[in-house]
Amino acid sequence: MKILKAYTFVLSIVLFAPSVFAQGVTSYGTTSFNNCPTLSVTMQRGARDVSYGGQVSELQKFISDYYDIDPKEFVTGFFGRTTQGYVIKFQKERGLPAFGIAGSMTHSAITKICRAAGVTHSSTGTQGSIPYATTTNPTKTPTTPQPISLQDFVTGHNISNADRINLVFVGINFASTSEFRAAATEMLGWDGRPSRGGVAFGPFAIEPLRSNKEKFNVWYDPNIITAGTRDGIVAQTEIKKARIENSGLSYVVPVFLNKLHMSTTTPYPFVTPHSDGYGMTLTDNSFSSLTKNNLHPVAVYVNFEEPLTSPSQLAHELGHGIFGLADEKTDSPYDVAGTAPRLHAPDCVATITDAQTLWGSLVGNTDPFYTEWKQTLHQNGQWDVLFPADTSWWRTLDDGIKVGYYYGQCYGDTNGRAVIRPTDFSIMNTSQIAVFGSVNRRQVETVLGFFSGSSSVPPTVPVPLPTPAPTAKAPTCGLTVKDSQGEGDAGYGLMGVTYAESQNRTIEVYRGSLITILWKSTNADYSIIPEGNKSTTNGTATYTPSVTKAYEWTFYGRGGKSVCRVLIKLRN
Repeated sequence: MKILKAYTFVLSIVLFAPSVFAQGVTSYGTTSFNNCPTLSVTMQRGARDVSYGGQVSELQKFISDYYDIDPKEFVTGFFGRTTQGYVIKFQKERGLPAFGIAGSMTHSAITKICRAAGVTHSSTGTQGSIPYATTTNPTKTPTTPQPISLQDFVTGHNISNADRINLVFVGINFASTSEFRAAATEMLGWDGRPSRGGVAFGPFAIEPLRSNKEKFNVWYDPNIITAGTRDGIVAQTEIKKARIENSGLSYVVPVFLNKLHMSTTTPYPFVTPHSDGYGMTLTDNSFSSLTKNNLHPVAVYVNFEEPLTSPSQLAHELGHGIFGLADEKTDSPYDVAGTAPRLHAPDCVATITDAQTLWGSLVGNTDPFYTEWKQTLHQNGQWDVLFPADTSWWRTLDDGIKVGYYYGQCYGDTNGRAVIRPTDFSIMNTSQIAVFGSVNRRQVETVLGFFSGSSSVPPTVPVPLPTPAPTAKAPTCGLTVKDSQGEGDAGYGLMGVTYAESQNRTIEVYRGSLITILWKSTNADYSIIPEGNKSTTNGTATYTPSVTKAYEWTFYGRGGKSVCRVLIKLRN
């Protein structure tokens, strides 16, 4: 493959370390077991219980019994790499085609083993519309994945019940949650800008993902996976996937971010960058067959400590895990004459007819993001870092990014004619080029178009309650009465009478006395004085009573009215 060696990414999908299957191919599993399933559907990597009537778990129960594996770590309801590896092992032992797909031949082999062991099973139970197995003498209790506590990665962005793709970041071997979040932030490119000196384009720094952030929720698991062996990591990631599957979110893509990566001194100790499969399948070689029902998101794995462009590696893996794009590259030992490529529409097809059907209308087009990407690298002084002058083949990049018919690669012979790609270079060929290319971009945009980004249940908009008018207080009464003789109730006043508790007061004075009454009220707008006239809320009046007489003030305000009375009684 034409790729700069100094920045080669290790992308091979390593299914198992040699120690996982230390038994030889002639060392069969135990014949003493209790889980004997009735399987009726073909399952392969990426299958889940929710779509296969619980049969993934039934297959895993059989495998855990047959190979004496702890079901708590193995039975997850998700057909991942570990399950695929044991299916391949089982198929090799039984002399079956060993592709890791549990189909009718594998089902028959399991049934024969069950019969030979005298284990009976029943298909009378159903889960959904697909029969599932029950055993006559079960000794192992099926495990239910524990729920997982997920946190918002981007504050205020997520809507859990929205029609969105849910990315769930899980850290592996980070020292702390904060270190993991910082690494994930750099990988994600959520701010739309490249990191690492302007050379590393995370998925949301690349179009069309950058313009469709509202189609995604982004979560993270605060609990870091810690394991020192590859097998330990694999076991824990399988458990995490099952728990994430049990979270209640739809269209979930677990993103496992591993701080440590494979090196020449420690071969295959850690999970290498890859995805669990292809997230979108075309039923035929036509874009018209793209539907939301064909979308089956799968987990992706990325190592953080890779040189320069590993955020772009995340975009590459999401190309597999969500959008169903194939690897358009090839690596040793695949780059050998006669090596059959891996065919997968829309970007790795077998015939020119398929290619013309899929992208004939786009021939000659260039993904518009290519120009921005190239300019950004030049502006940041990174073009010569990624593409040194001595790698002259990069000079053909402008032509190779245009849609056409390019033969070879797709994990086959570079010079072979058994596969056709739409572009010579794209992010699915090497993550050094952070551009999908027009054909792949159309696939991405089509898949994103299946999602509205909005809540599936219209949000309840609270009806604002009317602001209650402030409660007006009732007017107060304030009367002070004095007489010129210095007798009487000269200190009387501020009775504070309300309308409901009007008060009569009696004051005795000598005949001929000059009586002064001062009135004052708060919370009143006006008053009616004894003479029946409207007046202010405070004032002074003088009287020389000749007979016993009651004097009354009524104060009116927004809170009602208050009445103050004083009875002036003559003393003989």
